[in-house]
Amino acid sequence: MESKRHYKSTEIKKRFSNTLFIVFALELAFLFSVSYLVGGLLIAVTFGILFIKTGVEIDHDNNRMRSYFNFFGIETGNWTSIPKLKYVSVVRVKTKKKSFQASSDLFVQTSSKNVKFSVNLITEDKIKRFIRITSAKKDEAIKKALELGEVLDLRVLDYTTHDKVWIK
Repeated sequence: MESKRHYKSTEIKKRFSNTLFIVFALELAFLFSVSYLVGGLLIAVTFGILFIKTGVEIDHDNNRMRSYFNFFGIETGNWTSIPKLKYVSVVRVKTKKKSFQASSDLFVQTSSKNVKFSVNLITEDKIKRFIRITSAKKDEAIKKALELGEVLDLRVLDYTTHDKVWIK
């Protein structure tokens, strides 16, 4: 019987921004003032942009992988061979978001620190040392790393704290 060792990660990134909101408002104005057909198509494309999915798909049976892009259900991405892999890691990543907050008479720059957890494939390649698979909350990232380690028969390193711990 044929084994199916396949892994697919999917991320829907938050793409809503002030710019996209302004574009949507202009498209609404275009819809009602110029053309229902063209305005409707532009609005459909804008909603499609909001729900773009990206990810990594690994087909271990055929020794290939790809980064894919899904737009309106159409997936695109080129398959490449899987490089020599060492292990799977889960790492803690700090992200900074700068914003400006009003004080008594000045705008003061503040920064908020968010933490995400990234699942990576560590390779033996000196140039491209890791391949980012996905990012998620800690428990979900560890679960995905264990699943990926199972599919690829690799060890899993938990590097979410200062101590490195092999969890598989």
